[in-house]
Amino acid sequence: MKWSRPLLAAVLALALSASAGASAAVAAEQPTPIVSSGIVSFPSIRNVVVVGNPTGFTIDFDFTQPVNGWGPVYLGIYDGTSATYPFDKSTFEAHDLGSNVGSGSIVPYPDKTGHVSQTFAHSRAKPVTVMLLSNKSICDCSAGHDFVAGATLAKLSPATAALTATAVPKITGTVKVGSTLTAVPGAWGPAPVALAYQWSVGGVGVAGATSKTLLLPSSSVGKTVTVTVTGSKTGYTTVKKTSIATPAVARLVLASTAVPKITGIVKVGSTLTATPGVWGPVPVTLTYQWSVGGVAVAGATSKTLLLPSSSAGKTVTVTVTGSKTGYTTVKKTSIATPAVARLVLASTAVPTITGIVKVGSTLTATPGVWGPVPVTLTYQWSVGGVAVAGATLPTFVLPGSSTGKFVTVTVTGSKTGYTTIKKTSLATTTVKARL
Repeated sequence: MKWSRPLLAAVLALALSASAGASAAVAAEQPTPIVSSGIVSFPSIRNVVVVGNPTGFTIDFDFTQPVNGWGPVYLGIYDGTSATYPFDKSTFEAHDLGSNVGSGSIVPYPDKTGHVSQTFAHSRAKPVTVMLLSNKSICDCSAGHDFVAGATLAKLSPATAALTATAVPKITGTVKVGSTLTAVPGAWGPAPVALAYQWSVGGVGVAGATSKTLLLPSSSVGKTVTVTVTGSKTGYTTVKKTSIATPAVARLVLASTAVPKITGIVKVGSTLTATPGVWGPVPVTLTYQWSVGGVAVAGATSKTLLLPSSSAGKTVTVTVTGSKTGYTTVKKTSIATPAVARLVLASTAVPTITGIVKVGSTLTATPGVWGPVPVTLTYQWSVGGVAVAGATLPTFVLPGSSTGKFVTVTVTGSKTGYTTIKKTSLATTTVKARL
């Protein structure tokens, strides 16, 4: 017998109420409870499974045809909340799963037994009733098709729907320290979609950088930048999209109004001072390196330089280096000074010679006081106005050849950084011969 409208309505309504509150999971739904009429159909239908998915549903069942004859099986899909059986075929869709006999049968002809499995696309915007229909009598289709088994799938939960974005986000702006980058998220739907932003520098999320724009900090120099846009909407899965990384963040260039200048007296023992000029943007860290004769002086890294004696006769420069995080380092070197002037040694008096002025006697030079100490003194004795080779000690033994001639001694004072000074004694009386 056929199922009556009230009885079928009650059975399907039961199935609908059992599943209406369920939420379909994005990954996979569980098989939906099957409602069976309990009739003996031709073919017989067993092991019916209906499983929903985010884009529709899948139906599986086994069938066995009668020994004598062959019968069709139809799939009915009814959209709506009513569980009333739709006898009028205009109220449901009939789907053919591979029949070669037409009329919408979903079991293949002339197979006597087999398994049917098919997935159907369906919006599931509201509950949908999936039905298997067949004949109660062998090869008797005249009385229509009886409900054999089916299930009602709940309305697809919006949580199974995914947000869409047309493209990955883009970043616009000049990629250098101090510039502002802007995220262009692209189109997201279905609108409205709430968008959140997270900027990353060098692959690490920047704390608090969650707006549509990012002012590039000095710490970003040499690193790439990305932005991740997260789209969210109630009832939809959250979607994240990350932009392509920017080129490495470029440094800014420090500005300096002029080359450094050197002030002070350029002579040994004087202190020179570097005037660096104006640098910006402030604050800028300045360091100094003094050079003498074109060679950097070890440890001479302050703003001033006390000219050492070794600098005498050489020029002096100072190089100022400006540095600031996020900026390129800039070096500027002053114009060279004139050659460093030497100091002048001081001596209180000319040398004096003591001793008996006769052949064979020893004369002694007394150089007097020289300063500032220490001063290196050397001697040169002369006889008759001619320097005596090798006579370079403070004492001199008068040779026989000096008879009748006068003697003098020249004392030379020298000190690094000072001008060399020579002082010559008064001449002695003429040397007397040995008695």
